[in-house]
This record gives sequence, structure tokens and C-alpha cells, in this order.
Amino acid sequence: MNNLDQQRPTHHLVVGRNRLGRDFFISDIHGHKPKFERALARVGFNLEAGDRLFCVGDLVDRGSDNLQILGKQLHWPGFYSIKGNHELMLLDQFDQQPLNYGIYSYGGMRNTHTLNGGRWFEKCRQPTRERVVQQISQLPLTLEVDTAYGRIGLVHAEVPLGQTDWSAFLHQLGRDGKLVEQAVWGRDVLYAHQAHKPIAAVTGIDAIIHGHTLVCKPVAVANRLYIDTGLETGDLSILSAQAVFQLIHA
Repeated sequence: MNNLDQQRPTHHLVVGRNRLGRDFFISDIHGHKPKFERALARVGFNLEAGDRLFCVGDLVDRGSDNLQILGKQLHWPGFYSIKGNHELMLLDQFDQQPLNYGIYSYGGMRNTHTLNGGRWFEKCRQPTRERVVQQISQLPLTLEVDTAYGRIGLVHAEVPLGQTDWSAFLHQLGRDGKLVEQAVWGRDVLYAHQAHKPIAAVTGIDAIIHGHTLVCKPVAVANRLYIDTGLETGDLSILSAQAVFQLIHA
């Protein structure tokens, strides 16, 4: 965590401005290496030229390339990811924490991760499982990056309704397990938007990117942008920092 701001909560990573290449944002890779590689090719992603990639969590599960994604991407110098609900399910399963994830538990809380695409992890040998857990445990819950167009925050599912200040949200997140649950599982903001209810922007940050909830194309809600198109369209959305702000201000 080379860019961790020591004045911020430990679950939050702050990344400085890219002085060399471009910054791109993606979500919910879910162990699908072909989809991931197609997305990079579409934008001409060039790690050697200084391009960086920021993922909004859910690196794993459902696809067949989970170990390849974790083994390669988490070692890229220009790759950053936060935890999503699938990473938290994996950690809970490893720690034998049978938590109730509602409809995702399918009535069997002890194997919730397996039932939601985690069978690959169940099949791994113990040393591999321990290495995966160590990698995922080090990922922050939230991230923000400074870009030439403004500061962009990453939260897997949502900054919940009623949370309208970025700094206050971050500090409360470190003390409030219920807020963590909402941040990685919640869908209330997008559903309220779809019901034509007014949504306030989150102050103290210029844009926030979310995954988790399936959309057919990126959806802007105030200064939040939902980009999880992988299952709906078959292609992962990958957006430059400039494109993020173009969509938010459209």
C-alpha cells in the first residue's frame, strides 16, 4: 500500500495523480480473464506507458480464471482494487464465519461463498487458500484517486442514502459494521434513482464509482456512476477518468 495516506482510516487507500499515463476504471471482473483482456484491448491499455487500472471489487468468483486474475493483476504496479462483497464472502468462509447474506445464503449460511461462485476456492489446496486470503485481506474497502479531471472515489456497492459527506462516511466506515455491509452489498441508492426519487450528491469528492448492481450501460446518479455491465452485456465496462466525468456531467 505505497500510497496510503496515514491521516486516513486504514481501510481507505489514497492514490496520487498519474504523471505518466492514463487512469482507467473497471468493476466486477469475477475471474473472467477473456472479458478482462478484451476490455483492456478496447482502450489500448498500456502498462509500460504508465497507464493504471482501478477495480471496484469482485475480482473473483463465477469465472474460471480466479487464480490467474489474483496471481497477475495484484502484482501489477499500476493495478489497484478494493474489496467487493465476493471478497468479503471468501474471507468469511475461510474464517468459518456463517453470516446471513439474505437471499445470497439460499438458506445455507455455512456455504454461502461456494453457492455464489466460490467453488474454485473450495477446491484449492490449503497453501493456495492461505495465499489468496492474504492477498485479499490487504485490499482496502474504499479508495480515492486524484486525476486531472477531479478526485474519484471507489466503493463497491454504494455510499448509502443519508451519507452525503465523503470524509464522514470514510471515518464512520471504520467503526460501523452495518455501514460496511451497506457499502459492499447495498442497492438502495440505485433503486431509489430508478424510482425517480431525488438523490443528493456526496460532497467532498468529485465522483464515486460503484459496481455490484447489474446495469446495461453505465448509469450516473448525481456524482455516482454504476458500471457493472459484465453479466448484462457480456462485456466489462472500462472507463477513463475523462469518460467518468463526461458521463456524470452529461
